[in-house]
Order: sequence, then C-alpha cells, then structure tokens
Amino acid sequence: MCSIKKAPGSENHLVTVRHAGRAFNETDRDGKDRPDIERIIKINAPNQNTEQEVGRFNRGFKSVFTVAQGGTVKIRSGQYRFEIQDLLLLSPAEPKPSHPAQVETEFEFAASTADTLALLRLREPPNSKHPPPVLNPTSLVFLSQLRRVRIELEDRFWEWQVDWRHLSGGWVRVEVVETTSGKGEAFLVYRGKMEGGKHYGVAIRVDKNDLPQKLDDEWRTLRLTFETERAFGLDLLVNGDFDADQGRVNVRSLATTGTEIIKAAMNVALESAAMHLHISFSKQMWVAWARVLHLKDSVELLENCFGQESSRFSTWVTRLEDLMSSSVPCATNPLPLSDAEFPTRLMRLLAKDFGVRWGFTSHNWIESEAEAELPQRLRDGKVKHSLHRWISGQRPLSPVLYTIQKDLRQPAFETLRRSLSKPERDELAQAEKILEEKLRPVVVIEPEEEEVEQVLLPTIEAWTVEQLYSWWTGQGSPQHEYTLEGANWSMLYPKEEDKDHNRRVARIKADLSRPDSDEGRAVYYRLFGLACLMSAGRRTSEIRQFWSQDLEPCGFWAETSKRTFSEEADKLFENLVRQRFNNISAAGERAYFWRRVFYDVRKIHKMVWENDFPDVMMEVAQRADSGRALIQFLRSGHLPGQEAWVGVFGQSAGAPLFFVVRELRRLGVVENKQLDPFAFFACTPVRRAAARIGWLDEDSARAVDFESLAYVSEQLHKKISGDSRFGAKLLPAFDIPLLHLGINV
Repeated sequence: MCSIKKAPGSENHLVTVRHAGRAFNETDRDGKDRPDIERIIKINAPNQNTEQEVGRFNRGFKSVFTVAQGGTVKIRSGQYRFEIQDLLLLSPAEPKPSHPAQVETEFEFAASTADTLALLRLREPPNSKHPPPVLNPTSLVFLSQLRRVRIELEDRFWEWQVDWRHLSGGWVRVEVVETTSGKGEAFLVYRGKMEGGKHYGVAIRVDKNDLPQKLDDEWRTLRLTFETERAFGLDLLVNGDFDADQGRVNVRSLATTGTEIIKAAMNVALESAAMHLHISFSKQMWVAWARVLHLKDSVELLENCFGQESSRFSTWVTRLEDLMSSSVPCATNPLPLSDAEFPTRLMRLLAKDFGVRWGFTSHNWIESEAEAELPQRLRDGKVKHSLHRWISGQRPLSPVLYTIQKDLRQPAFETLRRSLSKPERDELAQAEKILEEKLRPVVVIEPEEEEVEQVLLPTIEAWTVEQLYSWWTGQGSPQHEYTLEGANWSMLYPKEEDKDHNRRVARIKADLSRPDSDEGRAVYYRLFGLACLMSAGRRTSEIRQFWSQDLEPCGFWAETSKRTFSEEADKLFENLVRQRFNNISAAGERAYFWRRVFYDVRKIHKMVWENDFPDVMMEVAQRADSGRALIQFLRSGHLPGQEAWVGVFGQSAGAPLFFVVRELRRLGVVENKQLDPFAFFACTPVRRAAARIGWLDEDSARAVDFESLAYVSEQLHKKISGDSRFGAKLLPAFDIPLLHLGINV
C-alpha cells in the first residue's frame, strides 16, 4: 500500500509505503543471512544468496532517495527501526533487531508536491475516479506473490485485487480488479525457464469467455516484471531476463539472447492457440487468436520492431500461418484454407436474399471476419467466387438462369443495385453479359469438311494429383510437342534452327518482353496469328503443315511483318483464287485456314502493328488485380470501370487465348501469379482427360463457350494447387500433363 498525505505544517507530502513481504535482514529459505541493510549503504555488498527469492532491497528501493526531502527515509521492518540519509548514513549507526516485530515493512519519507505527483505519473492532482497511470492491470500480472495494491492520495484511494487460479499445462488465470471502479481485466499467464537458465513469461489478455483480446495501445511494451519503454508489436505481454539499463525502465539490448527469450514466449502463446482451437474451435476463437497474434501483419510488425533481427522470427511466422490455415471458419464447418471458397462481397450480399432461390452452394464460403484477418500472401492465388464466375458454371438455358434474369429485372432489385459500390456494380454488369450469352439459343453450325471431333467421356477413373504426376513423369514429362520453344518453334522463328532448349526460351522471353520493339511485334504477330488458326478447330499438326507449306513459302509472315498488310495479302489472294482443284470435292483448299488469314490474321496485324496491342496487354497482365480481367480483355476489350478497348480478338480466337496466357506465364514473360487460374488451355483433349480422371463433370467437359472454358481453367488450377506437394510440381506445366493424357491415352 502507498499512502500520501499532506505533511503537518508543510507544503510537502508525507509518503508511506507498506508491504507484507519479508522483512529486512530476514534469512533466506536456506537459513543463510541476508544483509539487506549493508546492501543499501555498501558498494561491495554481497549478492542475493538464493535464486528465485524476491524482495531484494536494492536498486528499486534506492530510487526513492531521488525524491525524498533531505535524502532521508525512515524504515520500520521486522524488529528494526532506523533511518537512512543519502544512502550512506544510518541512524542509529548500527541498527539492531531490538524492537517488537512488525508484520509489515514500512518506508516513510517527505516529498514535494511535484515529486509526489511524479511518483504517480501525474502532472496535476487527479479530479476523477480514474486511477493514476503509475499502475495498470498489466503491471501486476507477473508478480506471483502480490494479491492487493492500494494507493491513497489525501482523501482519494484506489485499490487493485489480484486473483490467481492455476490451470493445466503450467498456465495461470490472473484477474486484476480495480475495486474503486469495479473494472477488471483477466490474463492467461505462463512462466518458464530456458535451457540456459534465462526466465521468461507471457500473458494473454482474455475476455469473460476466455477469448484472447488485443491490448490497449499503451500496454504494448516488453516487461522486466514491470513495463519498460521498449515497444513490442504483437498483442502479447512478454516478460523476461532481458539486458536492462541501470534504471530498469528500458531494455538495453535484445541481441541473440533477447530475441530467444521473446521467441520462447511467442512459441508458448502459439501452442496455447493450437490447444484452444483444437479443443473448442469456433469462428470467434479463430478470429480472436488471429487478431492477437497478428496473423495478417505479423511480418510487418516484427520488421518494424526488430529490423534485421526480425528474420529470427520467420519460422514462428510460418508456424502461425500453418496453424491458422489448417482450419478456417466457413459457413457450416471449418475447412482447410485450400478448400475454402472466397466469395466476393456482392455474392455475400446476394446470398442473403437470393442464395436459396438461385441455388448458391455456400457451405464452404470462408467467414468474412476470418477472410479479413488473412495476410495477403495467403490470399494470393485464391480465386474470388464471383457472380459471373458462378453463372459461368451453370448450364446454358437452364431454369435457374431464367430465374436470375427475372429477379434482376424486378424493381426491388434496383434498390439493391443503387446501394452497390463501383466494383460490385462492375461485377454485376459482367455477370449480366454472361447471363445473356448463356440464355442465347444455341445455333448448330455444320462442319465444313470433316466432322469436328466431339468430347467423348469414357468411364471415370478417379485420379489424385499425385497419380497424374506419377503417370506424367513416367512418360518422361513430355512438353516439346505442346510449347512455343518446342515443336512450334519454327512457326515463330522459321530460319533459326537452334535446338538448345534454354537458348530458345531465352530468345522467346526476350522478344515477348519487348512488345514495343519491332522484334517483339513480329513474334507477337505470329503468336496471335497462331491463336487465330488454332481457333479453326483443327489439329496442331495440321496448322504446322499449313504454316510451313502454304504461308512460309510465299513469304506471308515476313512480308506482312510491317505497318502495311493489304498489298502483300492481296497478291496472295489473287494466287489462291486461280488455283485449280484436282477432284470433285475440291479437297486440299484448306479454306478453314485461309478464311482465318484474310479476316482474323488481318485484324491481328492491325492490333499489333498499328494499335500497339501487345504493349497494352502486357500492362494489363502485370496488374495486381489481373486474372479473369486479362482473359476477358483479350476476348472483348472490357476492363472493370473502363470503356471497352477497340481492336481486341473478339471472335477471332476463343480457347487458344488460354494457350497464349499459359505460354506467357510458363515462359516467365509475365510473373503475375494472379493469371494462373486462367492459364490452363482447356481444349478438347484437356477437358476429355480431366473428365476421364474425375476432375470435371460431364456438362463442364462438353461446354465450349468462352465463359465455360474460363470456369474449367479455374477448376483445374484449383484441383492441382490444392495438393501442396505434387501440385507444386505440376503447376509449372499448367495443362500440359492433361493435354498429353488426352491425346495419347
């Protein structure tokens, strides 16, 4: 207890401090002498005898003399009564235990009004019931012998009651109540000892339900039993044998030992989180631990707090992310993060009124509060479950699409539409375009010469990602036939026969990375032209044959790789129309390719050589919010929040646009991982193979509209990336293992 009253006949205050701990010169627990009085006045006084005993009358007591008037402190303890002046003079000179024993040890000294207020960290006398800032609940949580503290200032008083309740695993629940106001705080406290002998402790603030709570801003400091001035970023109270400055008000150095103490405390907190989440998982508990341990920004906070030393905590951060990712709160049951869906805000809004009517499957939707606590690196690669993506997965002309169309036209929906933010309005507008396409009657176009190959769905044989990886590696991981630097090299570089794979990759990457150069434009022109010819629905081997036998010999690409197209193309057309056919069926004309040349490739020429489309495309591809936006932009020129761009592919290329994106990502021309869900070339063999191994349903495998292909690409990416071990080995090849399976098996 500390009692402060006006000294009689003086402007000073009389400060009296009492405690019920051990008395001066009381022997230690081993019966050895403890010369406390000598420690105060002698520089070379003996050290404390027994580890773990508290109450040494030394540095903390000496600080009293800085404010005591006349440098004098009166002491009554046990059987001793004496005064000390200036830490040197005793009165009497040799105190003897000659008085009746006193249970409480008592210190008394006079101090000026300013010094008295400073003792309580006040600038002026208090005018409210709030306790002085010298103490707060966190000041008392690491004092295992203390149960009550009282401060009296003239006619005011404040009192704290401390209750300790032992739990399992070495944890203690400490409740600190300020009885004047009745306000209390509770903490889970753990004290441990490291192998080198250093002690540490950690305390976690909890609410009445024992859910972790964040600390008040002023409490976020490291502890030397009491608060120091050394800030600590996480919402944990960490106590330890740190290297302190002389006044024990700050941590002098953390170095290796200091960070090891902090890591020990943080590890115990992480183990507590794992135990609580295992025993009684709930959304509230998951979110509470995520906030206290700063799942979202732990890396940034530790860097700000420790600078270069923050690398020492990287393993802890990884463990934290692994723990919180193993189960995340979802709509019905917790799921691994890899299995959770991330709905957009629009989808969450629509689910309230239309989810059941439209048939939303939301059981695996991550809770919005949990999503908000994830760091960006755990969100990367997570495809947002948007309305347009969901509609893309519906069968064309299905009844639910008509229900959606009807609901979107209702006056009541207009009220909701007006309340949406701009990103949500853009998402809705994109969904409405896809809905319109899905409800457009299907027009059956007869094949021109041959029956176009249909997607045949054999009996499903369910494979895991590991099984696909094992089969593909058993085949020798073939990629040559399907890549630009492989069998398609001669279409981009007809006169260069360099067979070294690495040099080919470097050459293509260098050219495609410079879309504003003539060399880059020439390669993009050929690449986009290849995509247009692939959209004719013929085999790639046929395209290569047409390219080498018809286009290259007449110098088509070389002559049109410049600003003008018509002059050379017209000459070629004149030669073609004079061609004679050797049979009645007119076979061999390959009109399905020539039509692509004189319209689609001509359009590509304008895009590349006049509109600088490759440069614009690369700019879009590098944006953080790419993904679906890029593939939609290539197809239609639409970007959220912007007017439609002119001079894009339109109907000149569909599925092969995914081939283009795949090659840009696979070769490293574009480093943006946001594109990966839309970099799977979902052509017929890929869809057929995916259906055969149980990765696609029948409807998805048969659908060939552009949005359905985007959906298939997303599904394949999700399936492969969901396997942390073998998926990581397959992802760099994107769809190629499935393509090889679909063509060869």
